[in-house]
Amino acid sequence: MYPYEDALITAEVTGNRILAFLESAVTDKFKGIDPLLASGITYKYDSSKPEGQRIVSVTIGDKTYNPMELFQARVTVAMDSYLYYAKFSQRSKLKGKRGNIYNCLVDYLDKKPSVRDATPLGTDIHESSFAVGQEEKEQVRKKKLRELLKEMNPTLFNQKFLETL
Repeated sequence: MYPYEDALITAEVTGNRILAFLESAVTDKFKGIDPLLASGITYKYDSSKPEGQRIVSVTIGDKTYNPMELFQARVTVAMDSYLYYAKFSQRSKLKGKRGNIYNCLVDYLDKKPSVRDATPLGTDIHESSFAVGQEEKEQVRKKKLRELLKEMNPTLFNQKFLETL
């Protein structure tokens, strides 16, 4: 999760756009750029192949595609608005746009009363002064929040953000 007020977008994306995006993620990895973090999608690549041909297979949900199958497919995905407009808006069909990601998180937490009760949303998790016993409670709260965010949709919450909690 980044410190921007991006909207949550649902879009029908062409498979060739997904392949191009994954290929750039693999290429960027070799350039030392952080790899793609996503949920609901896994991919295999062959680093010995030339750029543009490295993606070997892609699994979205429970369906595995070879590159040719995915190239011809259309898939509905959720992402933040920054990623959508930067990489996917051309030749994609916008299916839905929901408030900013932070509001989506709050809505989700509202539907999980046991987590919400244990996790006050207004607490600064980086406070250095704790009352006796509060530090242990805070560690439990942070762990629950990390698990909740991973359960939601890890594409919205990058690993570096989760590690700061």
